[in-house]
Amino acid sequence: MRYLKEAAIMNEKIAITTAKFDHLAEEAQKLGAHYGINYIARGNKGINKLMNMHDLDNMLVLSAEGLTAYAINQEEKLRFHPGMAVARLRLANNGPKEPLLRAVEPFGGMRILDCTLGLASDAVSLAVHIGEEGRIMGLEAAQALYIVTDYGLKNCRINNKKIDQALERISVQNVRYEDFLARTEENFDAVYFDPMFDHGLYKSSGINALRPFADYTRLSQQYLEQALSVAPKVVVKYRQNDELGLIFDEVIKGKYSPIAFGVCYRR
Repeated sequence: MRYLKEAAIMNEKIAITTAKFDHLAEEAQKLGAHYGINYIARGNKGINKLMNMHDLDNMLVLSAEGLTAYAINQEEKLRFHPGMAVARLRLANNGPKEPLLRAVEPFGGMRILDCTLGLASDAVSLAVHIGEEGRIMGLEAAQALYIVTDYGLKNCRINNKKIDQALERISVQNVRYEDFLARTEENFDAVYFDPMFDHGLYKSSGINALRPFADYTRLSQQYLEQALSVAPKVVVKYRQNDELGLIFDEVIKGKYSPIAFGVCYRR
């Protein structure tokens, strides 16, 4: 297994443990060391009890199924899995392009900056369409979410060649997009934003599971313009009844979905 150590940039109190009486204690300790978080022996204690004992916001649990994140006193748990990308790939092969692909227009060798990576659901779908030379750099401000996604991209394989190859085209940094855009000297073909929605999609268990871990920084026109300094196109995913206060050159949406994609072009 490969790990990438990055500095934490949010004030999360987080640690790693294993499933009860699991044999992966040594692996969990190594993983914690590489990500700069403490390992806590699980024993027979419940996750919430362990978090309360150590005054933690989040706990990562390593088991045979992978790495799972828990938030204090929350029922939701978070684990990386690219299964949704399989369904989206099937649709892309058998029907009209989904709005995400029409908005970003991925091509072979494309370099995309995903400023709000989350669990990389959209990034994986895009990575399928950018070829062997294409790359996606994902930014994630929330430390627990960053670790779960980074670990999943490096270690999760589902025996689907296109998806498994796509996972290898995505890299992750634990950094706020505001800080990254201010200092980067890199150029991209497109920048993508998928900020947390103002109004929850309560039927979406995936989005609801993200909520306890996510960064809720509001996207402003200033950062759209800054993103256009590193790419000729910026795409923003949003819910149509959210009031973003952003100016787009074009809006792309599906026939029935409440989700739309605002597109800005460099002048």
